[in-house]
Amino acid sequence: MIQPGIESFSTRILKLMEKGVTALQNIRLLKWCVEFGLRPAWNVIYGFPGEPPEEYDRMAEVMKGLTHLSPPQKLGLLYLERFSPYYQRPREYGLKISGPMSSYGLTYPVDLATLSDLAYNFEFSYDDGRNPKTYIAAISESIENWSRDYADGSTLSYRRGPGFLVINDRRPGLGGYDYSLEETEAKIYLSCDSGVTAKAAWKALQAEGAKEIELEDIEDFLGELTEMRLMYEEDGLYLSLAVPEDSPAG
Repeated sequence: MIQPGIESFSTRILKLMEKGVTALQNIRLLKWCVEFGLRPAWNVIYGFPGEPPEEYDRMAEVMKGLTHLSPPQKLGLLYLERFSPYYQRPREYGLKISGPMSSYGLTYPVDLATLSDLAYNFEFSYDDGRNPKTYIAAISESIENWSRDYADGSTLSYRRGPGFLVINDRRPGLGGYDYSLEETEAKIYLSCDSGVTAKAAWKALQAEGAKEIELEDIEDFLGELTEMRLMYEEDGLYLSLAVPEDSPAG
């Protein structure tokens, strides 16, 4: 079991957190956890200053294709903690600290100044007046559905054979299909295990002697797989989503 700090499938919001990772890398981590028999414990956090509300609707759509991977344990509002940049420089981030969380006053019978010195978590508001709870309905529903579908056995796996690859899609709402890929298509799909560009996949085939394949053909193929949610695309990088059928956590 591992506890990775995933927090989001939005690269834009991850940059606000200064995480140093992308959404694709977070999804790849969850996929590889299945392949290597690891159980990740993770959450989605919302309410970061300056976050684009529309990103939560986009993430809700992305999550519909990930129900074969371990779902988040919860969707939680950002905590403002002592020693964090938000606490030390709230004005810089458009935040206003209103005081210690109300639970501290119920625990410690001391004055406000002393309570502020004791507290680790603080209540706050946003200078732009936003209320993050107003834009998380779609992602909240997606996470609930994801948890249910995963518990019910949602799977997306592949089986490699001589000259072919079969993808078995049993994700509720998307699955019920088997996709058979011939050798060249199989090589393209497998080359996307860690996330590659269409050009990189094309060059790999060229190096193996498949000179008849055009870059446009690979771009079209990867686009079709992305539409079927067998592939995740971000900034020109394509990540395959199916896991080997004999994965220890599959």
